[in-house]
Amino acid sequence: MEYQKALNKAQTLTEKYGERSEYALNPDAERVQGLLEEMARNKVEFGAMYCPCMTKRLTGVKQVDAKRICPCKWHKEDIEQFGVCYCGLYVKSGFDESKDKGVPPSVWSKYD
Repeated sequence: MEYQKALNKAQTLTEKYGERSEYALNPDAERVQGLLEEMARNKVEFGAMYCPCMTKRLTGVKQVDAKRICPCKWHKEDIEQFGVCYCGLYVKSGFDESKDKGVPPSVWSKYD
């Protein structure tokens, strides 16, 4: 899949998921755009819209890596607990960057 087509697909998928779920896209438009660009590159390079924060954790085994396709397996748990998913694409309703600091390094090993 060519990059621009993948980028358009990433934008559509994330917007639709935000509309039908209880979560919103991060209000930081620059951050969201960067994450969408990385998702598009992942689609071109790896064949799936892997979360940008999960690329270094890919095993090459599709069944194992499926949990890392955006939105990843852990996003709901992270948003409920920390107000934001690991990569910062999705946030809870009422997200406040001054209070919701993101997923702390102490729990990052759960993504391995």
